[in-house]
Amino acid sequence: MGLDRGWRARCLRDLKPGMRVLDLGCGTGSFDYARYPQCAISALDMTAHSQVVDFPANVEFRVGRPDKLP
Repeated sequence: MGLDRGWRARCLRDLKPGMRVLDLGCGTGSFDYARYPQCAISALDMTAHSQVVDFPANVEFRVGRPDKLP
């Protein structure tokens, strides 16, 4: 729907090396994780999407619910 374009761009612009990022409801990867190798990214979604086979080394993907974080 594109409703998140404004705030997402501002957040991504402010990422600094060493920051930790939590991407809830990541789906197939809501942003290009490979562009942020300096950040540790935890990605969570309720479904393991078949079109996603590999995440970059700096990303830990888990299947789970946002109201019951692992």
